[in-house]
Amino acid sequence: MTETTGGPHTAEWAPARVSDSSAEPGLPRELERALRPRRENVVPVDQPLVLISQAQRSGGTLLTRLFDGHPQCHAHPHELHIGDRRPHVWPSLALDEDPEAWFAKMEEERLGLMFEKGRRVIPLKSPGKRPEASHYPFLLPPAFQRQIFLQEIERRSPITSERQILDAYMTSLFNAWLDNQNLRGPEKRWVAAFSPRRAWGEGREKLFELYPDGRLISILRDPLSWFTSAQGRDPEADPEALLGLWKRSAQEMIEAKDRYGDRVFILRFDELVRQTDKTMRALARFLGIDYDPVLATPTFNGYPVGANSSYEVHTTGVLTDPVERHKELLSDEQRKRILGECDELHKQALKVVDTRPASTRSRSASHKKPAQSSSKTTKASSTRSAAKSTSRKRSSSNKR
Repeated sequence: MTETTGGPHTAEWAPARVSDSSAEPGLPRELERALRPRRENVVPVDQPLVLISQAQRSGGTLLTRLFDGHPQCHAHPHELHIGDRRPHVWPSLALDEDPEAWFAKMEEERLGLMFEKGRRVIPLKSPGKRPEASHYPFLLPPAFQRQIFLQEIERRSPITSERQILDAYMTSLFNAWLDNQNLRGPEKRWVAAFSPRRAWGEGREKLFELYPDGRLISILRDPLSWFTSAQGRDPEADPEALLGLWKRSAQEMIEAKDRYGDRVFILRFDELVRQTDKTMRALARFLGIDYDPVLATPTFNGYPVGANSSYEVHTTGVLTDPVERHKELLSDEQRKRILGECDELHKQALKVVDTRPASTRSRSASHKKPAQSSSKTTKASSTRSAAKSTSRKRSSSNKR
């Protein structure tokens, strides 16, 4: 069997020849027979990873759900939990280990729980709130995923890199997900996944070592808004520890942008929820994918979902009230402390954001020099102008 590369343009393999041996452990014989056509027609998922990573409570879950359903993306159904979930580190995949050991290090317990219970239409995370809620099905039998993974490892042998192992895992995940509505179709370019803090420090270096063709997206949330959400999720949390987490996240964004430049995209949380369409168009250009209206609506496997909020939510779709909630919930003393510790770093981080709110652009435009005196245009301005020109060309065929 021909081995595939890890680039964004990968052809599907021909159907595999699957042994007629008895069913794998954990799969009844009848189910094994029913799933055989799926195993014989595996869609390889070798596309590079676009990782969404920053501190929790910044909009990572929302952004992943916005990528759900885009015909050129595979979107992970939950947070990416391969490796040690705390603190979200990459698994160590020694090439001389047994494939069973590789799978054990990457198997995501949360996906197994979702298979048993389904996925909530509206996540219930507000403290003390546990009312009844409806669920969407999530048909991913863990034993079947393991079976496809081992099959893929055998098919790709000899294994010479960790990337091959990760590609085999992603292939097993999206193919074992039996009701996956977006497995087939147009040529895929990316696997989109959210994993908080995974791309911090050494984790960021590991990301681009594993995926030199990958991308990193980070969401910068205003410290007042972020603190309100983080404290709402855990009222007993130490305020100093929370502020330290926000500062670490902002500093990591600055360092990522400085080191990896165009492979990193920094966006603002308030823009994501208030100007969803505009922000997702910018991300589509960044990733080189076609803009599709599905990018503006959060879904799970194509079905509408609600916000993963620290506070009570009753509707699906994008919520804007988290941006202003701090005005009602934070005391003057809290606001003073948060701004005193975070305001300067927040201003520094805003300088590396890849999109700016329209109000800021309007103010900047009103102070521009006349055209005849603009010969000393800065390099940054030239870059922005070129980007806008490219954007217009790319979007000409997608006008409403």
